[in-house]
Amino acid sequence: MASGAFAGGIDPKKALLLAPLASSTASLVFGWDQHLFLSLLTAAPHGEAVLPGYWRALFPRGVAQVLALLSVTAGASAGAAWAHGGLLRRTGSLGWYAAAGVLALGHLGFVPAVAGRIRDLLERADGEGAAAGAGAGLGDVNQKGVEGEEGEEGENGEEKKEEKSSKSNVELQREWLQINLVRTLTTDLGAWVCAFVAAVKTFS
Repeated sequence: MASGAFAGGIDPKKALLLAPLASSTASLVFGWDQHLFLSLLTAAPHGEAVLPGYWRALFPRGVAQVLALLSVTAGASAGAAWAHGGLLRRTGSLGWYAAAGVLALGHLGFVPAVAGRIRDLLERADGEGAAAGAGAGLGDVNQKGVEGEEGEEGENGEEKKEEKSSKSNVELQREWLQINLVRTLTTDLGAWVCAFVAAVKTFS
């Protein structure tokens, strides 16, 4: 039955069963492309100047693409298990589909590690790097001395503002690249391997 799914053109069943492989492949390629191209911006002379503006242009599109691909991988894996659970059990691919979906969602587990670095890059003016970040340290201390207790949560429920990192744009980018590489080689690659094995087992 499984091998017969290849007969004829693309049908909804086949598309659903292959969707996790297609979307996880796209996620893996996108993650590696990010590492390849963004690493070119870690040279201090030009990296300090262009990284904030580059991230402001990249972030909305990049987040939308990543979330869309992860949603397809996780959603299609769950949909395949729900709609064709009997077939997947017989072919031994059910667990592989489940693992692909879980690993796709695991990509989001890295958000806390990168969120602060991305925020700092997005909020900086073009060209603002190590000097501006280091100078902010003394300014923050003086400001705290003037504000006193006003920095804490007050009557209006306003919380104390988070301090900006004193690291340069290039340093923040290098740290992000290290985290992204780990994420790509664990959750993204893992989801692709599981989706690939699931498809092979289902259609062979």
